[in-house]
Amino acid sequence: MYLMLLAMDNFLLRTELVLEDCKEHLHDTDNMDSSIANYLTQYIAVIFCAEMEATVKELFDKSVKLRTVYLADIELKEFIDNQLKRLKSSSLKKGDISNHIENFSNLAKERFNDQLQNNDQAITTYSSVVICRHSIAHTPSPSQVTFRELEKAVEAAKIILNAMQIALQQESNE
Repeated sequence: MYLMLLAMDNFLLRTELVLEDCKEHLHDTDNMDSSIANYLTQYIAVIFCAEMEATVKELFDKSVKLRTVYLADIELKEFIDNQLKRLKSSSLKKGDISNHIENFSNLAKERFNDQLQNNDQAITTYSSVVICRHSIAHTPSPSQVTFRELEKAVEAAKIILNAMQIALQQESNE
């Protein structure tokens, strides 16, 4: 049994929809470099990070459920479920995700990191948006993330989620 892989196009659908609607509006009104673009970028960054958190958690949940479905030891299964609940889904940086994947195995972490080789620039843009989302939510200063950077970060997030999905995939021993 394999963890069913989702196409990268199926990740972050809500974010993609909001991003496209806002991009169309900004182009139609010639406001791509305006304060309105900055406000919309901040709004989308919050949506993006929320959806990313939910997707990361969902991928971990699915992997654990597939691996424990035939586990007969109820207490061990409950222990695993409790550990999964402790997973800090707000840790969205690539390194944090990698460390959570390492809880499955070092091999899973290696698969994850191998999938992300040659994507350093994309990962940096993604990380920048994740960090800025925190300041958007918790400080009054305006965001320094541009709409174009946010678009790139969403594409990088899809690469990260795909790598995560591949890393968590395991052939069953049955």
